[in-house]
Amino acid sequence: MLVPMHIQSFLRLGLAFLAVPSIAQRYLEAPWSDKKYGPDGPWQAVKITVGGNDTTLKIAGQNHADLDVYPGGAYETFVFGSSACEPYPGSLCGDAGTWEPDVGATGRIQWQPTVEETSFGLLAGPVNYTARALTIGGTTVWNVSIQHTNTGNITNFGGELAGMRLGYLGLGAQDKVQTFTGDDNVAGYGLSYNLYSGKLYTDGVIGSYSYLLHVGSAAFDYPGSLVFGGYNKGRVIGPLTSFRDSDKVDLLDIGIGVEHGDSPFEVDSMQNLLVTNTGETGISQKVQIDPRSPYLFLPDNTCEGLAKVLPIAYDTTTGYFLWKTDDPAFKTIVTSSAYLSFTFPPGSGASLNVTIKVPFALLNLTLDTPIVDKPTPYFPCHAYTPEPENENDHFRLGRAFLQAAYMGRNWASQMTWLGQAPGPGATSQGLGDQLTEIEDGATTLEYWDSEKTNYFNQSWAGHWSVVDSVKPSSPNDTDVNTASNPKVAAKGLSTGAKTGIGVGAALAWLAIMVVGIFLWRRRNREEKVVPNDYLHSPGQYPYGSPMPPDYAQPEKTKDGMHSGMQEMYTAPEAQELPATTNPRPK
Repeated sequence: MLVPMHIQSFLRLGLAFLAVPSIAQRYLEAPWSDKKYGPDGPWQAVKITVGGNDTTLKIAGQNHADLDVYPGGAYETFVFGSSACEPYPGSLCGDAGTWEPDVGATGRIQWQPTVEETSFGLLAGPVNYTARALTIGGTTVWNVSIQHTNTGNITNFGGELAGMRLGYLGLGAQDKVQTFTGDDNVAGYGLSYNLYSGKLYTDGVIGSYSYLLHVGSAAFDYPGSLVFGGYNKGRVIGPLTSFRDSDKVDLLDIGIGVEHGDSPFEVDSMQNLLVTNTGETGISQKVQIDPRSPYLFLPDNTCEGLAKVLPIAYDTTTGYFLWKTDDPAFKTIVTSSAYLSFTFPPGSGASLNVTIKVPFALLNLTLDTPIVDKPTPYFPCHAYTPEPENENDHFRLGRAFLQAAYMGRNWASQMTWLGQAPGPGATSQGLGDQLTEIEDGATTLEYWDSEKTNYFNQSWAGHWSVVDSVKPSSPNDTDVNTASNPKVAAKGLSTGAKTGIGVGAALAWLAIMVVGIFLWRRRNREEKVVPNDYLHSPGQYPYGSPMPPDYAQPEKTKDGMHSGMQEMYTAPEAQELPATTNPRPK
C-alpha cells in the first residue's frame, strides 16, 4: 500500500514526538530563595516544603510550611518550630520559616539526641525524628526523615546567644533510608524513614543517587545551583579533584595570586600560607567541605599569617577578623582580580594539583545584628583546633569557600567531586545553565577545561577592576585575559581621547541600529525560531550579554568523550562521621 508523502512526513514527525519521553533527562533542580540571610553573609538558601502524611490529599490541604534552608549534611533534614524563637523576641530567629509537626507525628522514635555543631556554635535539642512529606521544586517524597526541635540557639564567637535562623537540607547518604534500631522493648525498633534523594532514585525520578552543589554569591546576585541526579555543567570548570570520602579531602596549601593585571600586593603571588598549629608549612591538612558552616576554619597560624598580608585585624569583641576599611589597600584588594587559592591533590590519571581560586571579592562578607550594631565587613577565617582523639574532627571549608567551588557526590560509586566554579558571568548564570544528568554509577564528570581556555577569568570579566601595573613593562610579560575588555576607570584620559570615545560610541550605536533593523526585517520574512537563552555551543550567549565571551565546547576525543573527562582520584574509604562533642574554639 502506497502512503502519500505528506502522510509519511506526518508519521515520522509523530514518531519523533513519541520517542521524546524515552530520552528524558532524570534529574531534579532545587529552587533557590530570593531572600538573603545573615548575620554573617549574605547567604542564599534552597526553598522546600515540609509536612503532610496523607498521599490522597494535596500538600496545600495538610499541615505544612514553606521554608528556606541551607543545603548540607547527610541523612535527615533539620528544621525547628516557632517556640524555639520565643527566647529571642524581636530577632531574626526563624525568619526563613518554622514548622510545627502535627499531633502524632513524633514520638515513635525514642532516640532524641542533641544536635551540636561546635565550629559555628549550633546547639539544638533534644530533637525528635518524624516521617513526613518533603517537597522540592514541586516533587514530593513521602515519609522523609526529618529532625525537629523546639529548643536551640547559636553561640556567637563573642559569647552571645542568638536564635536559629535556618535549618538544613540533607543531601543523601550511603544508605537510601535511615533505619532506627534498638532493643525490642524500645518503641521505634526497626523503623526506616526515607532520605529525599534516595527515594527519588529508588522511584526512578532521578537517574543516579547523586547531587552537585554550588552555593553562588548573594552579594553578586549569583544564584546557587543544587541538582539531584545531575548537575549544571555551566558551574563546573576543570580539572577537578575527587575522593572516596563523602566530604573530607587533603588540603595541600593556601596561596594568594592575581588573575589579571598587576597585583595589589607587594609581590605577584604567595605560597605556603597554610601554616599548621605547630608553625610548620608544606604539610597537608585534612579538611571537611561543609556547606552548613559559614566560614573557613583553619589553623590559628594560618589566619594570623593572612592578617600579616591582608588589611584585616582580629577584633576581640566579636571574635572575627574585620577588614580595615580605612586602609586604601582594602578597596583595591576586594575589587581586584586577586584571590585566595586552595590547592588539592590531582584527580586519578592527572599529574597536576587542583587549585581552586576564591576571589577576595567573595571574602568581603558582612556582619550584622545581633553580632554588631551596624553592617561591618569581615574576613571569614577562624582559628580551629580539631580534637586529636576524634579522627573525624577536621578543619572545615564552608559556604565562604563554596561561593567559588562546586562539590558533588555519587553515593552509589562513592565518588566525591570538588573543583572550580565560575564567576557570575554576563547574566549571573556562570557559563550558562546546562543541566546534565549524572549517569548511574558514574565516576566522571564533564567540565569546561581551564587548561585550554581561561573560563574562570572570562566569567569574572566585568565584575572586578584591574590594577594598573606600576612596574616597567617586560617583553616576557603575558596577559592571561581572554575575555572581554575589563572595566577600567577613565582617570587621566585627555580631552581628545574622551571626544574620540564619544564619537566612536555614537557610530557604534548607529551601526547597531542599522544591523538591528536589517535583522528585524529579515526575521519577519523567515520562519520564527525560539531563542536559546543559554550558552550551549560556540557563538551562543545569554540575551543582554554586553560583550559575550567565546565559550568553546570541550573537545571530543576519538572515543567521543570530552577531553575534560578524567578518571577520579581514589582516596581512602569513607568513614561515618559521629556527632562532635569538642568544645567551641575561642
